[in-house]
Amino acid sequence: MPKCKSVKDFRSLQKLRPDEVFVYVTGDRWRPTDLVRKRVWRGIMHLPDDVALTTSNHHGKHLRALYTLWSAWVEAIGENEDALFGAMLDATDCFQSSTFDALHGYYRSALSNLRTALDLVAIGTVGNLTPTDPNAWLSGFVEDYNKRFGRAPANAKDLHRPLTEGDDLDEILAWREERSVTRNLTLRYDRMMLLLDPTPFARGLAGKKVEVVNYPDGRFAVRHEGAALPFRVFDKIQTVAPGAIVENKRLGAALAFAREL
Repeated sequence: MPKCKSVKDFRSLQKLRPDEVFVYVTGDRWRPTDLVRKRVWRGIMHLPDDVALTTSNHHGKHLRALYTLWSAWVEAIGENEDALFGAMLDATDCFQSSTFDALHGYYRSALSNLRTALDLVAIGTVGNLTPTDPNAWLSGFVEDYNKRFGRAPANAKDLHRPLTEGDDLDEILAWREERSVTRNLTLRYDRMMLLLDPTPFARGLAGKKVEVVNYPDGRFAVRHEGAALPFRVFDKIQTVAPGAIVENKRLGAALAFAREL
């Protein structure tokens, strides 16, 4: 029989925050207009809530450390809008989301947010430092990096084997993945749906595996046992751009934003 939390446990209380703590508020959010059903709410929340309670029962010090690091990051941003300011501000959400996801058991998502924070700070700062020509900064960085960390080889002789006429770098460096062909002769790859031409050979591949070859220059091909299969891009699977950020992070505003796309 599940054990209910005591009313003395602060984690058992849930309430809306006052409007004043949000930067942007629209409408009367206190009165429900489309209240979620109890079964749906429990289906979404019962497992994350259980994991959050269990985690916070036994890892309070770790959670406090993560929260302290996030607070220190916010303080470190400061008010000086230098090259780091925007990138660090964007990374703030990633650190907060990482702790929240880890608390609720979404560990892969928690690690992904940390990686995103690193990308935001590194790439965003470089873009802010050299917005017109990032390559100019990169060339200087490589030269300085090699001076500091480069080491002369023990043998200065160039032992690289020259390419022969049979060496095809495009084929060597291509990325290959297997995909299953449906009865409609379609397959999905890289957020696209590919439609094979209905040749007799292609019809015989329904339900079988084919190889999608992605070349370094962006071209890709579909093959089966070395034979190229003609195809066309039937449709691109629609996705929401990751750069589109909802300011107040509430479901109603997110849905309204999605309807405008």
